Amino acid sequence: MAKELKAHRLNKEIRKLQAELIRHQRKCNHKKKTIKSCGNTGNYDPSQDKYWKENSCPTCLKKWDSNLSYAN
Repeated sequence: MAKELKAHRLNKEIRKLQAELIRHQRKCNHKKKTIKSCGNTGNYDPSQDKYWKENSCPTCLKKWDSNLSYAN
């Protein structure tokens, strides 16, 4: 029972810290972000080729993708 209660307390703390991190990331202006261009090409059906950019910010640790148009 005590271990179960501890797990609930830990999950509550994790949710609190995750919310705090999200607030921090929303305030960040990502001035030092890095961008990596990526693609998935050479498919049998060229309409399935895709391109995107992987963004990451070392300041707030946020990572996100920016989808680009499909190659046709």
